[in-house]
Amino acid sequence: MTSSPLPAGSVASSATQAALSGLPDQLEPAAESAGAELTVRDVVPRASGDSAGLAIFYAAFGLVLGGFLFGVNTYQIAPGLGFGARMGSVALLGERFAYVLPPGAGVRALAGTSYFDGGGAALGVAVLLAWIVVGTLVIFWLDRRAATSAAREKSS
Repeated sequence: MTSSPLPAGSVASSATQAALSGLPDQLEPAAESAGAELTVRDVVPRASGDSAGLAIFYAAFGLVLGGFLFGVNTYQIAPGLGFGARMGSVALLGERFAYVLPPGAGVRALAGTSYFDGGGAALGVAVLLAWIVVGTLVIFWLDRRAATSAAREKSS
């Protein structure tokens, strides 16, 4: 039998290690019976420093936790709000603002940088920078307003 290479099998180890760990062992007998050599090509490897491939999981978990806390807070702030209105507010905020709020922008930047050759990372970073600038300006404005108010009270 001559050994002719099969086309490379494309895998993405960034997806999950559990599914890929046994893949070569399962496909090797089929390749041997066909008289071919198994070649596996990792098209989306894990990001360096993310040995278990869980960085995106933990970032997404932060978003889920944020949604849970939003739900708890709406029950505390507006206990009389009906179920439909509550779900509508969650859907409205989640759908429309997911990528413009810092957690969503952070996940987009992290995923884009780690797994998609920077795709989507620039937008995520731009949103995060905008939040930093706006937050800093609001803090300066509030401090200035407090100082002006204190100066008026002192002069009166």
